[in-house]
Amino acid sequence: MSDLRLEGRFGRGDFVGEVELEVRAGEVLAVLGPNGAGKSSLLRTVAGFDPLHTGRLILGDHVLDDGARHIPPEERRVGTVFQDHRLFPHLTTLENIAFGLRTHGWRKAAAAHEASTWLERLGVAHLATHRPHALSGGEAQRVALARTLAADPRALVLDEPLAALDVRVRTEVRALLAEHLAAFAGPCLLVTHDAADALALADRLVVLEDGRVVQDGTIHEVAAAPGTDYVARVLRGAAR
Repeated sequence: MSDLRLEGRFGRGDFVGEVELEVRAGEVLAVLGPNGAGKSSLLRTVAGFDPLHTGRLILGDHVLDDGARHIPPEERRVGTVFQDHRLFPHLTTLENIAFGLRTHGWRKAAAAHEASTWLERLGVAHLATHRPHALSGGEAQRVALARTLAADPRALVLDEPLAALDVRVRTEVRALLAEHLAAFAGPCLLVTHDAADALALADRLVVLEDGRVVQDGTIHEVAAAPGTDYVARVLRGAAR
């Protein structure tokens, strides 16, 4: 697996941020910041939904975006998990997972078998024939994670993956997510406003404010010496 490196300007509309960051293979980097800090814009840029304004985005030896060339999301092998699941409502859970495999050239029977395997790994095999409207929030997020991991991505980006869950379910899914992220060999970018999720899931923490990195370090380094009032406040809240 390869490192993910981004250096440049990004944003949508009137918002423009500028960052330089690297996520190493096997590392989970959490991007923490208040609303409006540019977290979602950064994630959309890495996932390929929005192009860089200037600079370069590189995954291993592959240039994903350099201003002149922009590789679309479906060709990046960057798996994305959103907080609102984004499952196809007309497909069963098994079909949702198999769909991504089919778009990568898998035969129907092989894709269905692989989808079943991932449902089993995520503890929702009994929901294979259910459609998304029949799933709880925690179940839907497990299926969304299975769909992303089944496609064998080279990198992961997670957009507030636990934000829509209630406290009890959030704890369960967080533990499951931590287990699978620990086994993932590629770089993972976790965008969150919740310091508890960052502390539980990440190896390293980047704090984004107004589209700029204001602090970068291991979880222990940032917790020991918060760089801004915002960082100190959210870490105190997570420790309670």
